[in-house]
Amino acid sequence: VAQERVEELGQSVGYQIRLEKKLPRDTASICFCTTGVVLKKMEDDPSLSRVSHLIIDEIHERAIPSDFLLTLLKEVLKKRTNLKVILMSATLNAEEFSKYFDNCPHICIPGFTFPVQQYFLEDVLQVTKFTFFSEKSKRDFKYVRHQSEEEREFDKYILPQIKIKAAEKQYDREVYEQLCNPKSEDLNLNLVLALLVKICQKDAKAILIFLPGLTDISDLNKSIKNSKLFDPNKYLIIPLHSKMPTVDQKQIFNPAPHGMRKIIISTNIAETSITIDDVTHVIDCGKIKMSDFDVATNTETLKTRWVSVANADQRKGRAGRVQAGTCYHLFSTYRKKLLDLYQKPEILRTRLDGTILQAKILQLGKVNEFFTKLMNPPSAESLSLALDLLKRLNALDESENLTPLGYHLAKLPMSPQIGKMVLFGAIFSCLDPILSIATSLDFKDAFQIPLGKEKQADAKKRELGKGFMSDHIVLHIVMEKYEKMNNTSFCYDYFLSSYILKLLKKLKEQFMGYLLELKFVSDLNPKNVVNNVNSGNISLVKAVVCAGLFPNVAIAKQDSRGIVRHLYSPDRQTRYEFHLKSILTVNQPFPSPLIVYYSKLKTSKEYIHDATMIYPLPLIFFGDQYKALTESNNFFITVSNYLRFSSNVFTYQLITELRNKMNWFLEYKITSPGVVDWTNPSDNLNILQAVVELITAEDIGQIDSFDDEDWDNQTASLEQYPPYFYNL
Repeated sequence: VAQERVEELGQSVGYQIRLEKKLPRDTASICFCTTGVVLKKMEDDPSLSRVSHLIIDEIHERAIPSDFLLTLLKEVLKKRTNLKVILMSATLNAEEFSKYFDNCPHICIPGFTFPVQQYFLEDVLQVTKFTFFSEKSKRDFKYVRHQSEEEREFDKYILPQIKIKAAEKQYDREVYEQLCNPKSEDLNLNLVLALLVKICQKDAKAILIFLPGLTDISDLNKSIKNSKLFDPNKYLIIPLHSKMPTVDQKQIFNPAPHGMRKIIISTNIAETSITIDDVTHVIDCGKIKMSDFDVATNTETLKTRWVSVANADQRKGRAGRVQAGTCYHLFSTYRKKLLDLYQKPEILRTRLDGTILQAKILQLGKVNEFFTKLMNPPSAESLSLALDLLKRLNALDESENLTPLGYHLAKLPMSPQIGKMVLFGAIFSCLDPILSIATSLDFKDAFQIPLGKEKQADAKKRELGKGFMSDHIVLHIVMEKYEKMNNTSFCYDYFLSSYILKLLKKLKEQFMGYLLELKFVSDLNPKNVVNNVNSGNISLVKAVVCAGLFPNVAIAKQDSRGIVRHLYSPDRQTRYEFHLKSILTVNQPFPSPLIVYYSKLKTSKEYIHDATMIYPLPLIFFGDQYKALTESNNFFITVSNYLRFSSNVFTYQLITELRNKMNWFLEYKITSPGVVDWTNPSDNLNILQAVVELITAEDIGQIDSFDDEDWDNQTASLEQYPPYFYNL
């Protein structure tokens, strides 16, 4: 836009995104920015008094920042009638948005796209003659009683339509037989391969295939490469996924070499995020992996589900960017009638703790009262769950008011748990490793999954984390080595994205800017010695990770050799597994059964994706619902109601007194921020130092594996610690 106005960026045109900005002049200017940037501006200027026109694009995606902003603007417009708000989208349910804004006018501006011929599953089966089952399985199929919800839906709504249409004989009898099988709605890569063969008998134009996830992409990639029908000298296969090396993916924008056809296998990332000009054939499998949030189990889920009509339209449109094209939907026209028009808004399928803090910093009143004003309000249960977490983190008091800690967390553009971890990293002077961990959890880690080299990549990751029993420490080690070596060979050897590592380095600097603004650091250098007196103490770094991630705790169930077989929630009601990408999946004895984690995701099972094994003291010092109890001359410490530790009287008194004094000092530092000088001895520093020494001695001590019987009784003994523990 600046170029069209024949001027340099920073005059009448500028931009601002998360890690980069070039702002325009103060008046009579245009600033392109993200929705998050606008929300940040509204913290200081709630009515956007310096803005005359606000244009919000891609609102059909229904991301939380967009929905949140629309709710705020609806209130602002009541006071600022001179503010012009324009909402834009290529695939918009205009009536719904118009109704939300009191029936405001809407305008349809026709754009030009080349015609795209659409085909559906029945057309594909007619052309390919593909069959989903043999004669024997066809006979067996007649006696199968379908139990799943999708199959019941199929029987009730789709099967009757197919039988009616079969009488019209538009397609071969065999096609209708195939359509009557509920399994015809499953993703079948052999069908994709058969369709590819048919398409490749036509022109030599590029093909884009939409699949749900990485495993599907990998399997289809292997099938194509193993097929004799696809000569590697004639076909350029490019997998496209956010976890794959970007260097290879850059080929998607370039024309295929002479004599070759380009085949791109992608997730929904190719729906809107990128445009590939030379694609004229699209294969839409009709499925998408969509995250959701299960309030009942407090767990994020990732399930493969049907696309929406809007998704299908976007995919079709990829085939008509520069010339006429063809789109093959691998679902029937009967299924299309049952598709949702749009996917569920993000506000209804994600955790809300961070969003609630944002509402609180903007002083929007009681949580339930404000959130009912959203276009699609979340459930009361979802809000209650988020409020409970924020109270446990000490971010909100019982009246839903921001505490001093909550104020700081609301000012940090990250999840509350990660924000708390960062603040504690500053106070305990181990900031650089904590920032490396926090940025990787908040944004994404740099590990890539090159197809065909998955085992080598996993081995290299475990090599980095050997001896630490912590996925989080691996994130720190990766960044530490990258910053020291500063070369691409390290990234290549360990299957890391140098591009992501550069972004994470920038993000660390940005986080330092927020900490400087809040007065927890004195400069922007994450490696300043003042902030990193204890950065070499990995035991403390793990404890600070625990302080932030609590109450995300799991208990490992071990066999007689100390090998972990399963994980359980502290109340023993829910069973988890380590995700295969975690370094803790290796068969090894666990000296402690206590695990803290940031992300757990339910697919076929509930998986913990990133984990750190810890000893009891970090939980005892930093956990909530702390109780020190005496029962018949026996002393117990209880954390989080479910974690119970027996103790002798000295340990009981020492930990209780230290915890109380530490909490007083932490509350003081949160209320009156300032750099903690670990080089200048003081009574308060001595308290923190004593806590650090206890945590360190516990972590590096030669302690035997915990007895599972203790944990079955929901009590573990602190008597297992070496004698020096009691003399500190």
